This record gives sequence, structure tokens and C-alpha cells, in this order.
Amino acid sequence: MEERHPINTEDVPETEQPKHGAFYKIAIVCLCFLYFIAKGVIGRPTSLNTMRSNIRVDIASFIINHTDSKDSIAVRNWCFNRALPMLNKAICLDDSNWRAWALKGALYTRQWVYLDSAAIFLRKTIQLQEEQGGVPDETREYAHYVLITCLWGTHLPWEALDVAMDGVRKFPTSETMKKDVKSSVGQCYNQWLDACDTISDECLHAHNHKIILLMDTLCQNNFWEDAVWVISNVCKKYPENNDIKEASRSIAIEYADYLLTNSEDTEVMWSMSNVIWNVDRKRALNLRRKCARLGDEQAQEWFKQEGYEWD
Repeated sequence: MEERHPINTEDVPETEQPKHGAFYKIAIVCLCFLYFIAKGVIGRPTSLNTMRSNIRVDIASFIINHTDSKDSIAVRNWCFNRALPMLNKAICLDDSNWRAWALKGALYTRQWVYLDSAAIFLRKTIQLQEEQGGVPDETREYAHYVLITCLWGTHLPWEALDVAMDGVRKFPTSETMKKDVKSSVGQCYNQWLDACDTISDECLHAHNHKIILLMDTLCQNNFWEDAVWVISNVCKKYPENNDIKEASRSIAIEYADYLLTNSEDTEVMWSMSNVIWNVDRKRALNLRRKCARLGDEQAQEWFKQEGYEWD
């Protein structure tokens, strides 16, 4: 009988695996991935337009930033002519892209003859920012600031005042917005005062109405200190104007009553007492008494000199 030898497994040839199997698996995964991407784009075509819009905004932003430090008319014109078409195309692709509107507004502010157009674009920016939400406060505040500057440049201080007051409501800790309110009030007042030097009798009523409207608007929006500043100036400017005098008196009394009830700011109360001294002396004295009771040395010294008691 023939002797059997044990089988050596090392001598058994391995079955060769097909090399193209892994390639097919990778290809199938990639095709599935591309399918779902294509399906998402086809199902939501706006997403592709938004992406394309943002790309153009980024390019325009690069152009603007690249030339921002170069103070040259030729460079500014080159920047305007290159960046503007990009931004217009970005807005055509996605009208809700607030970044495109903001950059377009900023671009137009470089051309001072276009400040009115810049203001329109910046208003659109603020509107979209509020509708969409999620925009950082610093960015929103800056849009308000630039819009206010544009409105000042186009001699529209009343519109600038509206935007500044809106900014204070939205960003109550912003000192910039508070300063913009004061600056806008001053511009409104000076603009109307300049007109008053040559104002005719038939236009006097309309002029008075503007001054009174300014005071009322500030009070209704709780900008009392700015209203008091206007009251103090109009009383000096128009001492014989009964309409302005009566409006100033009613507003001053309302604010004085508010301070007597709610305030402990002796500086504001003392200043207010000076404003209404010739309007309502009783309230002025009460304001000074409250200042003295709160320990204000200026008020206490005044009462001692006048021989009055404040307790």
C-alpha cells in the first residue's frame, strides 16, 4: 500500500481575490454621496444661489479691503467699478443676503455724491438683519452708525434722529448711539434755528410746530435730558413765543414730576431746577430740596445763603 504523506498547508496556493471589488465599493459610495448632494441642490435651488451669492460677496470684500488704505481717487474708482458688479450679481442671486446690501452701502459711502443711495442700501441691510436674526450686536450697531452718518451727510437730521433713537433702544449700553442722538438733536435744532433768522410770518407757525414736535418726540421716547437741552435753548431764543413757552413749560413740569418721584441723580435735578426756575418756581424749589436732602453740597449751600430750610 502506498504511504500517504501529511499535507503541508504552506504548499496550498491561496485563492486570488479580485482587485476591482474595493474600487467598486468606493465608486458606489461616491456616487451615492453625489446623488444626495444633487438631490439637495435640485430640491433647494436657493441654497446654490446663496452659496454663489456669498462667493461674490467675499470677492467684493477682498477688493474693498485690499484698497481700503489707499487714499487715491483712481484707486477708489477702480475699487468701485470692480466691486459693484460683484455685489449687484450677489443681490440678484440672493436678495436676502444682508452682507451684500451692507457692502454695497459701505461702497457707496466712499462716493459722497451717492450718500442718499447708500442710506437706502443700509436701511435694507438693517431690515434684513432684524428679519433673519442671529447677527452679532456689534455688526448691527455698526450698520446703524453708518446709516446715521449718511443721513447727516445728506442733511436729514430728523431721519438720523429716528435711527439713533432706534439704536439706543436696541443697544441700550451703546455710548455711540447715545452720542448720535445728542448730535442729531443738535443738528435738527441748528437747522431750524438757521432758518428762523429769515423766516416769514406766514411760516412761523410751521417753524414753531417743528420745535415743539422735536421736544415731544424726545419726551415720548424717554430722551428727557435731550428734551431739556432743547427747552433751555428755545426759551432763550424765543422768550416771547407763547406757543413754544407753553409747550416747554408742560414738558418741563412733566419731567420735574418724574424726577421728584423716581430720581436720585442730584446733578440732573439741580440742572432741571435751573431750567424751570422761571417756569414753575415751586417745583424748582422742591427739586433743590430733594438734592439737599440727598446730601448735595451745592444745594445745601444755596439754601443756607437764601435762608431757607430744606428739611
